[in-house]
Amino acid sequence: MRSHNARRAIRVLCAAIALLAAIPAFGWGQQGHQVVGAVAEQLLDKQTLRAIAQLTDGEQLDSVGLWLDHERLALKHTVPGSEHWHYNDRPICGPSVALEQYCKDGQCASRAYDANLAVLKDHGASKEQRLFSLRVIVHLVADVHQPLHAANNHDRGGNEVIVVLPGHRAEHKLHSVWDSDFVVLAMAGHSTQQFAEQLVSDDKKQLKTGSFAINDWLEESYGLAQRQVYGQLPNFRCGESNNGALALTPEYQQSAVILVKQQLLRAGARLAYVLRDNLR
Repeated sequence: MRSHNARRAIRVLCAAIALLAAIPAFGWGQQGHQVVGAVAEQLLDKQTLRAIAQLTDGEQLDSVGLWLDHERLALKHTVPGSEHWHYNDRPICGPSVALEQYCKDGQCASRAYDANLAVLKDHGASKEQRLFSLRVIVHLVADVHQPLHAANNHDRGGNEVIVVLPGHRAEHKLHSVWDSDFVVLAMAGHSTQQFAEQLVSDDKKQLKTGSFAINDWLEESYGLAQRQVYGQLPNFRCGESNNGALALTPEYQQSAVILVKQQLLRAGARLAYVLRDNLR
């Protein structure tokens, strides 16, 4: 009986793992979004923090940023097209193409951001409308700083590229290692709050660099995807897919961890600016 129950438990566990593997990735994993929110909160003034608390009934940004992922299946039915808001699937190879070619019917990160930013700063809109838009904005500012949410090599933003991390045997999607694995490595065992405080303390230059326009953020992430995320993959060929899993080098992983820290900090700093500029 015990043996039968054990086999049954293993089958259930395997089925659960298979189900999770089939779910497409959407932006940074939970820790990444929480870090971005925590960074932003450190940089916000009391007036903006009060405005956020009034909209969210006290919910903090590290939690607000998770909502769009948690509700993605329900939103797919109530807000058709919202499942595409997490990225701009711009082709990494070939000549430049117009936004309309990879943002079908206006359903992509940049268009969703612009539409919801207009609602967020409209104090004549209802609290419910502005709260929805706040949730979208907080999430998307983080998402577009993940380079694979701004680029695509005919592989769904790296979701069809299988890789193995240095010193490991398990296979992962390239997209998921950038969403989560490299974030966990960057955190080095710290809590999201501790890590966010460390980022702000260690690299204050990143808090003031760059533009505060989403199209510039996407262009920046696109370049990072070209040069590093895809460009430094072993045996990478533009427009081509690999057979089998790619073994990532320690150098690739090390540079990825550095880039993840940079992008999470930039996202948090830019989110703080957007909220301060549009909520007060």
